[in-house]
Amino acid sequence: MKEERVLCRASGVVARTIAGETILVPVRRRAQEMGLFTLNGVGTFVWKALDGTRSLREIALAVSNSFEVDPERALCDVVAFAADLERAGCATPGCGGGR
Repeated sequence: MKEERVLCRASGVVARTIAGETILVPVRRRAQEMGLFTLNGVGTFVWKALDGTRSLREIALAVSNSFEVDPERALCDVVAFAADLERAGCATPGCGGGR
């Protein structure tokens, strides 16, 4: 199940938080492959939680508790956001510290 996946932040990503928003820049070999991603407060919370120790379900529960979001809505959003990060090369499975 997707919600049981454990991901971590990819090593080739530079992240900086400025004025409450986090900017992610995946470092690529070619300039045309480079992108920039801006995360809001919830996105930053999820990004920091991708440490290879918690499932997406556990992260979604933390989002629900911290941001007063319905647990099922949080789960759907976290799974979708994590998939976006993975497609962009910002998150990866098999971090070594997880399950």
